[in-house]
Amino acid sequence: MENVTRRVAARAVQDFDSAAPEVIARLGLLNPPLQVDLERVHAAVLITANGRMDWLEDAMSLALLDWRDLCVGAGLAGADYARRLDDILGRPNQARD
Repeated sequence: MENVTRRVAARAVQDFDSAAPEVIARLGLLNPPLQVDLERVHAAVLITANGRMDWLEDAMSLALLDWRDLCVGAGLAGADYARRLDDILGRPNQARD
């Protein structure tokens, strides 16, 4: 979980309940290319998956194929994506980080 933020992990628990440890582990293995905000990609995967493991598979595949399309579909493509992440995951300085 070292590259999965606490607030992404908290969202995984919220969305996937008892399957969250597996989801978090899989997110931790996701390495999109280039210099990309990994939390943004992880959040886009969770938003797209909407708590469904079958959709998680599709979202993870899309993240590797074209992370930008994934972010567009999750509403995290704009210049305001950091604010949207805070709205969706909570502010980083909150207990959930």
